[in-house]
Amino acid sequence: MSLMNDDMEFGQLGGFTYLDMAALGIAPASVRERVQAQLAEYMLYGTCARDEYRPDEIIRRANASVRDLLGAPAGYTFVGSTATAVSDAVLQAMPSGRGSVVCCTDDYPGLVTLARRYAARTGRELRLVPGEWNARALLTFIDEGTSVVLTSHVHWITGAVMDLAALSAARRALGFTFVVDASQAMPIVPAGAEIEEIDIFVSVAHKWLCGAPGAAIAHLSPRIIAQLNKTLDDDLWPVVPSNQSYTSMLALAVMSEWFMVYGPERVRERTLAAASTVRELALQQGWTLVSGSDDFQQSGIVTLSFPQAQASQFVQHMRTRGIYLSARGEGLRLSPHFTLSHEAIGRAIGTLSTAARELQF
Repeated sequence: MSLMNDDMEFGQLGGFTYLDMAALGIAPASVRERVQAQLAEYMLYGTCARDEYRPDEIIRRANASVRDLLGAPAGYTFVGSTATAVSDAVLQAMPSGRGSVVCCTDDYPGLVTLARRYAARTGRELRLVPGEWNARALLTFIDEGTSVVLTSHVHWITGAVMDLAALSAARRALGFTFVVDASQAMPIVPAGAEIEEIDIFVSVAHKWLCGAPGAAIAHLSPRIIAQLNKTLDDDLWPVVPSNQSYTSMLALAVMSEWFMVYGPERVRERTLAAASTVRELALQQGWTLVSGSDDFQQSGIVTLSFPQAQASQFVQHMRTRGIYLSARGEGLRLSPHFTLSHEAIGRAIGTLSTAARELQF
């Protein structure tokens, strides 16, 4: 695979400033062309004329591409439908037992709902951790009776990064099932070596992975597979869903391959540098940052404090001026595309500041 330069791959960004990667993602032109060709063939023939577009080949390619992207040496990597659906399916298939279910109250609402549903379905004690979202807070609610711990890797509002190493050490000592949703992290904040300690690791395919809605990556540890094999067939049915969107799976496969050629580390470094520039220039303009813990975030997400009642209205106003960002809680979430220059970010922050003053926010 050959890659064009950034201007050719992301030429459409010339018309607006894209600060919404953590919400929507945006794929390079070469990836979009491959996916559009596959979808057009499906629409034209009702099936596929080329072997590379056969459903079984798309599944094989998608599974292999995300396995390469994650770099997990053991366990089982596959592509499912959504991050929540995969986690829920695995938890449902686990052998019954006792123990508490632990999750931070302030985590992503979908993950908190999953914890509630699982605890209610199994009769386990639900322990929702109030206050700060960090490993220290979680660890105070985890003990030898804990069955499942669920957390995001990166907080969906603040951009704070969870200390997976501390929770992995607790998992080794106490033996609970460890669930991590990396939808706000991959591939900007990779799990690294900690992925071997995570039993259920999931992420949506859009957002930072720049795929398409309807597909999600999943990695299961050898420990969880051994547990599932007590109740399921060797093919892990029905944990591995059969209702995937093949177009979404192909988009994820092609995008994952693109990352591997372009360089995940290159994308990561440029994204973190762009986020750092956002923080620096926003503070210079007098903005207050929303922080999730005393460990200052090192993800691609930066959130500026803003009245919640006006945030959505302000975001829509900024889109008319060519700046895409998100309203999240009492803040404006900025997650810059890695191609944004220091100058482009400076202009965007200046425009945000001027608009906020003009609208008296």
